[in-house]
Amino acid sequence: MQRRVIVQRRLAASALVVALGVGAIVLVTSGNDSGGGSRVSARPDPSTTTRVRRTTSTVPRRTTTTTPPVPAIDRPLRLERTITGAISPKSVVATGTGLVFAQNMMYRHTMTVYDDAGSLVKTIPDGVDLAHFGYDGHAGVSQGAPVEGAVSPDGRYFYVTNYSMYGANFGPEGSDNCRGPGGLSPSFVYRVSLATLAIDAVWPDSAGLPLRETFRKSFHVGPPDRDPPAPEKWKIKSPKAGHVVEIRVAEGATVNANQVLAVVE
Repeated sequence: MQRRVIVQRRLAASALVVALGVGAIVLVTSGNDSGGGSRVSARPDPSTTTRVRRTTSTVPRRTTTTTPPVPAIDRPLRLERTITGAISPKSVVATGTGLVFAQNMMYRHTMTVYDDAGSLVKTIPDGVDLAHFGYDGHAGVSQGAPVEGAVSPDGRYFYVTNYSMYGANFGPEGSDNCRGPGGLSPSFVYRVSLATLAIDAVWPDSAGLPLRETFRKSFHVGPPDRDPPAPEKWKIKSPKAGHVVEIRVAEGATVNANQVLAVVE
């Protein structure tokens, strides 16, 4: 006797709930007795589905207004800050690159470098080994006395002159009358790299000797003129509109071009 056996496979725990950002999806698997494969259906579960309203918001764009700085030439001078320390500036030079050099008095033997906020960036000693740069006759480290400086046109270097040099085979000490009691003393010009703030080259100043050849420059001068300009007496002849010609001033005394422009403006 054949017994027909119907096997019903029940997968009571075959429901898999996957939570998503906008609700839930219920996956249900079920079997049948016809030998067919499993079916998978997807339908929302009302008890777990959540409706979410999507909203958008617009963030206002921020705008920034930058006021250009007033040129220094148009501002009155006023004290901003007093910088102190182991310094005694003989001269101060702004490089235009955000750095300011102070050449300190000869007994300091230093240059001090500051940023545009006035903070100390580096102190550069004026001692150099001249043999390292190819100049013999001054054994050991020679010291200078930085006095004046200038920046190269490309803004890469700072050149500084020395009031006097100290060390082997140097002397006499520099003097304000240019010759001093013992004659002239040879000196050197230093070059400071603005990238490294170190002395990277030196040059002698014609060996500190008088000029090899006489140099004379002639000037042609007229009689003395002691009458100051009197703008109130000037007779200015202006050009016609739309014409580009010179402005003529009829006046007996000497006329200064800058004064004329000031009156016209």
